[in-house]
Amino acid sequence: MSDKYQTCVECKLSKPLSMFNRKGITFDTICRQCVEELKGPSLQDWYDQRTKQDAFREKDEALEQVHEEPWATQAMTRFIRLVPRGSFLGIAEEYRIMLIADGLPPPHHHNCWGSFATALVKAGLIEWTGEYDHMKGSKSHGRGGSKIYRR
Repeated sequence: MSDKYQTCVECKLSKPLSMFNRKGITFDTICRQCVEELKGPSLQDWYDQRTKQDAFREKDEALEQVHEEPWATQAMTRFIRLVPRGSFLGIAEEYRIMLIADGLPPPHHHNCWGSFATALVKAGLIEWTGEYDHMKGSKSHGRGGSKIYRR
């Protein structure tokens, strides 16, 4: 049985077709050995080098960024001004909609809204009623399990 050969465009060596990955009925133009070298360390290698402390440090840094950002200060100030105590019962999504309608710019990442709700609870500005409701926003698709808060 004679092997067919193909030249790798990366290393410029002629190698048997068995050294190339098949895609449909054609062969890739880079041999497996070169592909592995180009990929660098695997994701598993990177993961194995990480520690729990790395993950906790990165989480804390991300939370600090959210809470130190001027956006968080603006959001908190607007919330206090817009929602007097005893005047509102609803899910965090409703607070978000209200703040956006008041002109609050969007945060650097959408996960900041969840962190903002947590900050409101920790600051004692809202409290969970023990009940849940479905979200109403078009991107939320009626997802359930949103806590109902009281101000």
